Amino acid sequence: MPNGQTQRMTQSCAGKMRSGSTGQASFAVANPQVTPPGFLGAGDDLVAGVDQQVLDLERQPLVPISVVFHRYTFEGDLIRRSVVFTDRAKATAA
Repeated sequence: MPNGQTQRMTQSCAGKMRSGSTGQASFAVANPQVTPPGFLGAGDDLVAGVDQQVLDLERQPLVPISVVFHRYTFEGDLIRRSVVFTDRAKATAA
C-alpha cells in the first residue's frame, strides 16, 4: 500500500472514532493515544500494529498500555472490513 494511502487511512480511522456518540462520550473523560509503530502485509490485507494508551484528562493512565493489531481489508481505496486482534500471529494469518 502506498505511504500516502496508509496515512489517509490512519487519519480517517482516528476521525471516525472521534465522531461517533460512543467516541464523543469517551473523549469527554479520556484521552486515548494510539501510535501505529508499523504495518505488516497479510495477503491483500494490511495489519497495523497499534500501541494503545488511555489517559484521563489529567494525563494519568486509566489502563495499562496494550498492543493490538488492526487488520484492514480494502475494496479499492476504501476499507471494506476492519478486525482487531490481540495476537500478531492471528492477525497476520491467511
